[in-house]
Amino acid sequence: MGTRLNRQGFSLAESLLVIIIIAILGFAGWFVYSSQRSTDKTFKETGKSTAARVKENDVKDASILGKDKVDTQRYLFITEWGVKIQLRDASKVHYKYTSQPNGSYYGSPYDSNVEVVANAGQIQDKTCSSDIGALLRSTEKPTSVKVNDSMSVGGVKQVGGYYYWTTGGDLGCGTTTDRALISRIDTDSLNIELL
Repeated sequence: MGTRLNRQGFSLAESLLVIIIIAILGFAGWFVYSSQRSTDKTFKETGKSTAARVKENDVKDASILGKDKVDTQRYLFITEWGVKIQLRDASKVHYKYTSQPNGSYYGSPYDSNVEVVANAGQIQDKTCSSDIGALLRSTEKPTSVKVNDSMSVGGVKQVGGYYYWTTGGDLGCGTTTDRALISRIDTDSLNIELL
């Protein structure tokens, strides 16, 4: 009669297979975790003007813009457009960017716009909106300049391959100080240049 050996446990091949499966699952988990963290950082940055991001990280944005230090006191940087606007009150405002591929403003097409928004506490009259003006961008020159009796396009400027124009804020709202800020932003909005 033959003797029967009692073999218990895993063979070398089975052990290696288990280790490889665990390694693949571990890598997949790390990849998903890393991707999620990257996405979270992107969403946190969305909607912030460059001035807000520069205050958080001067070195990073300054290197992108090719400067030793970015001057957020005099410029509003609109990174989505690759431009900067020289404003006397740049430190008092930020912007909201909106992409509008088929937008139209009283017959004039535009592809995106920026709402200039006063920072908290800058508008004294709390019944007024903090949206104090808008800047629109298009590859075509706007056709209408006068919108109606209370609102007009503030001006048009071509920079690079785009036309930029403003739609002024509500000068009938707020205190004298509020109206002065709105007027300065409206006047300065076309001080636009490429980064």
